[in-house]
Amino acid sequence: MELAPLLIQQMELAPDEEGRDVLRPSGVPSLHTGAVSELLDAGDAADLVSHWQPAWQEDNDAQTLCAVRELLEELGLPELEPLDPSALSERTVTQALRPGAHNAAVLLAPSGVEAIATQALVDNLLQMSTRTEQIPGTTLDAERRCGQGSGRVRRRGGSGAVQREPGAGDFLGDQPLTVVTGPHGTGKSEVVTAVATTCVGRR
Repeated sequence: MELAPLLIQQMELAPDEEGRDVLRPSGVPSLHTGAVSELLDAGDAADLVSHWQPAWQEDNDAQTLCAVRELLEELGLPELEPLDPSALSERTVTQALRPGAHNAAVLLAPSGVEAIATQALVDNLLQMSTRTEQIPGTTLDAERRCGQGSGRVRRRGGSGAVQREPGAGDFLGDQPLTVVTGPHGTGKSEVVTAVATTCVGRR
């Protein structure tokens, strides 16, 4: 049996009126792309994910239910129990074996390893933020100036001549050290592969 939330909402700990930390929603909810991809073909899933927006005001349960039921109809999912955000089911969803929408919520939290990796990345970025005077001339500076790392072309004056602004890739071979860091799955291997390919191509 596969269980997945249909909608994902970021949460944060914030103090309530009595100073106790409670979970509160942060930002806007989004579709669970994995669940949508399982229920629709690739084209329909991509179209739904790219265009879907929450169509309700915060704390308006009636609008929320209307939007969710429209979404369930589009996905072909039955409503297995009356949906009510103010009265979520306390029983485990695994007790019901039929596929469909349950009136339940799940809390997804990173594992200990993921939390440590993320915290290490945050600590690294905070340390870098205290040494911004060291950024000019590094690959990070090139990335900052050139967006996604690809060289940009701009026109100079009225002569029709163009000048190419260097991208981050143009600086990688010129720096004594470049550090690529991040949690699992953030693209470190792709960056290293791209750099190696670029170096081989320049020979």
